[in-house]
Amino acid sequence: MNLPEIGACMIGLAIAMYAVNRFAKLRCWLIFLGPMVTGLGGLLTRVGAKALGLADKMLGTVAGTALGIAGGTILAVITVVGGFLLLHDLHPKGSGKKRTFWIAGILGIACTLGLTPFAVLNGLPAQVQTGITSTQSGG
Repeated sequence: MNLPEIGACMIGLAIAMYAVNRFAKLRCWLIFLGPMVTGLGGLLTRVGAKALGLADKMLGTVAGTALGIAGGTILAVITVVGGFLLLHDLHPKGSGKKRTFWIAGILGIACTLGLTPFAVLNGLPAQVQTGITSTQSGG
């Protein structure tokens, strides 16, 4: 199996787990890492890129007009708050909720597309793909 197939299986399994409301934390990890493993190819990734790019522009315009701050600042705040909620819910004493699934999916797609204002998060997909490839090849 190649990386896009593994990523698609991860995303499909996460959606199935969400549908039957089982394995809350595992489905969140799968939906977070699935887009990173799948990569940037495909129709759904392009649609996600356009939707998140449009949301970024709208937030930037609204924030710039109403609050007098740059759109990147709003995106940074959303990324930090989403990351906090994700880590809080996936903590061993926490529990993955339905919101965690959606936050993990959005953050996973944003990291894959390089839309977060943090270079470390934007480099995460390459590290995940390298890790899976080296595990598959045995070294």
